[in-house]
Parts: sequence; structure tokens; C-alpha cells
Amino acid sequence: MKNNFINLEKYLSSQKYREQDYLAKENSLFTLFHINFWQFIDSSERHLLLEELENVLAIKQKRSPYKLVIKDNDFQHNDLIFDFCCNYNQKEFWVRKEMIEKGYGQIIQNGKIKIINKYQNALNMSLLHNILHEGYHATTNNFLDKNDFYLEHIEYLIFLNTISEKDYLKWNQEQIFNKIYKYKMIPDEFYAEKYSIINLVNHFQKLEKMYGYDYTFHSYCNYLDLNQMKDLNSFNNDYNLDFNYQEMYDYFLNSYIEKYCQIKNCSKESVEQILKKYKRYIN
Repeated sequence: MKNNFINLEKYLSSQKYREQDYLAKENSLFTLFHINFWQFIDSSERHLLLEELENVLAIKQKRSPYKLVIKDNDFQHNDLIFDFCCNYNQKEFWVRKEMIEKGYGQIIQNGKIKIINKYQNALNMSLLHNILHEGYHATTNNFLDKNDFYLEHIEYLIFLNTISEKDYLKWNQEQIFNKIYKYKMIPDEFYAEKYSIINLVNHFQKLEKMYGYDYTFHSYCNYLDLNQMKDLNSFNNDYNLDFNYQEMYDYFLNSYIEKYCQIKNCSKESVEQILKKYKRYIN
């Protein structure tokens, strides 16, 4: 079976691949995440696929590529748990060794961290989802550095102006351990998730027409749907509401705007007028 494996390093250095433009390369790399190809990629070469996809996405998004760094399983970032995360200052994506090699991930159960077989049945989808999600964060950081904003970034800046950097890290940790949906309603988290899911689904709907049914894609979509429903139910129960997922985000965005107005001593109407001037990054 080993002889059937794709030599990824050889493929990525081939003239046929190197002569493609970045859009063709993007399509070629997404194809390798389809189960019909993924099953023939050795676990020792997964990082090469993720690194190359990040390089191509960075060209598409007009930013510098981030380096993929595999971290030891007990490594923590700002005392926060993670399986895959973005470090803006070092321009790196960090992925836990246990995740990329075995599909194991961290969850919070009764206020404690637990390691489970979280991604193994759809590890290809999880890694693809995460590189897209973290790539969106990298793109946001690039826009903020350049003071070149879309509406999503203005919403994020409003949120950042309601909390100090020191309190932000503590608040993040509290929400991840207690009310994870509040963490997911941070504008840059909400839009990173939206962006990554839209791209994953759009690509794989096309790939399935070309290469057949991919059970990992449908399994992962069900996993994402269940997670969103769990978060939404927790929110609706906590606030005695009956909102959908977008309405939940709008609820928190409105609270960020109100708090921002109190801090800056400005009217909500003036902020809403500013928001109307910006177009969306995610269509």
C-alpha cells in the first residue's frame, strides 16, 4: 500500500505544478484533500500540503505567508488551549502534533481539558477548515496593519475598543471554558468561521462532481452544524430568546456598538452611519 502513496514533495516541485497560476494551484491543492486522494498522502507529508496551501492563499489574499509550526502536545499559548491557531506577531500558524498526526483534539468538559479522538474520521476536512480559518485571521491582521478596512474589520475594531488587551486574554479564556459561543461571536472569529466554511463547501461541492462522493466532507459538515446548533441553543437558553445563528451574532454586535458608544461618548446612530460606508469582504 505504501507504494500507492502520493509523493507530495515530488508533486509540488514538478514543472507541471510550478507552471500553474495561483488559482489553478489552489484548485489542485484542494483536490488533494478529497478522500480519494487524501488517503494516499502519508501522514509525514501533511504539513507540506498545509504549508503550500497557505503559500498559495497568501498570494491570493495579497499578504505574506505564515510559517506552519508543529507544536508539542503540552504546549499552550497565552494559557489558552488550541489545536490550530494563528500567532500574528511571529507570522506563524501553530498546530498541535497530536492533531496533525493522529486527529486528536482538545475539548472542555466540566471545566477541564480533555483529549479525545476529535478529528480522526475527517482529519482532512478539519485541517483544511483550520488553515482557511487561520488564514482569514492573518488576512485581517494584514488589513489592519495597512489601515485598509472592510465592514468586517470595522466591526472587529469596535469590539477591540471595548476591552483592553490585558482583559481580552483573560476574557477569552473565561469564555472558552464557560461560554464558548461568546468567544465565537467575536467579529473576527465569527467571520473567520463564515469565510472558511463557505470556501470549504464551495470547493467540495465542485470536487464531488469531479471525483465522487466524499463521506468525510458530509461527516464534517454535520459536525459543524451540530456545534453551531449547540452554541445557539446555549445562547437562546441563557437569554430566553429564539434567534438563529446570524441573529445571535447581530445581538452581540449591537452590544459591542452600545458599549463602544458609552466609552467614546458618541451616538449609536453616528456609528451606524460609519458602518454603512464600508463594503463587505465576504460576499
